[in-house]
Parts: sequence; C-alpha cells; structure tokens
Amino acid sequence: MGKCFIRKIFPILSFRSWIIFIGDLFKSNSVNSNERITRYLFSKKSFRPDNSLHHNEFMPPKNFRWSVYRTSTLAEAAIWRIGKEVVSPKRMRPLIGRGDISAKEILALSLIISP
Repeated sequence: MGKCFIRKIFPILSFRSWIIFIGDLFKSNSVNSNERITRYLFSKKSFRPDNSLHHNEFMPPKNFRWSVYRTSTLAEAAIWRIGKEVVSPKRMRPLIGRGDISAKEILALSLIISP
C-alpha cells in the first residue's frame, strides 16, 4: 500500500504549521459570543496571590489592541502547547499562565474581536 492520502497532499508539517493550516481552514470573519478567548500571560504581576487574574489583564491598552486567541474548539493540552511553542518564542519570554474569557463579555463592552 502507498502513503496515506493526507500525507501525499500535505507533507510532514511541524505542529506550528498544522495550527496555522487548520486555523486557516476554520477562519471566520465573525466571532460567536459563546467562544472562549484566551490571552497568554508572561508576567507574574498578572496574578493575585490566590492565582486569580488581575482584572486589567483583559482591559485594552491605549491602542485598543491585544493579541488573543480563539480556543473554544481546542483541548486544554493544545491551548497550552500553542502558548509554549508559538506565542512564547514570539514574545521571547517564558509563558507564566493564561487567562480565558467569554467573547460575550468582551462584546458586551462594545469592543471588537478582529479575527
């Protein structure tokens, strides 16, 4: 038997390449209010002593732009893997944690989530 059909079409790709490829397949121009939005965090100052997030970690900065990720369809392990293998190297800082919020809470503040 020959190679798997998928392997013929798509050569062996790194995990990061698969994320980008799969993300492009499911790219949507609108964000559902029920979606989970994840923000990766790189500072211990982001957390209170009880390990809950400071509220301002989801407050928009002066330019109103945060890098967040749509993670509703991903397993926990995949969400952490993206943070460690994709986001952390781009930031050149070790991943400390993450914050998850419902898109509904962001949209309720009249903010826009731009895919």
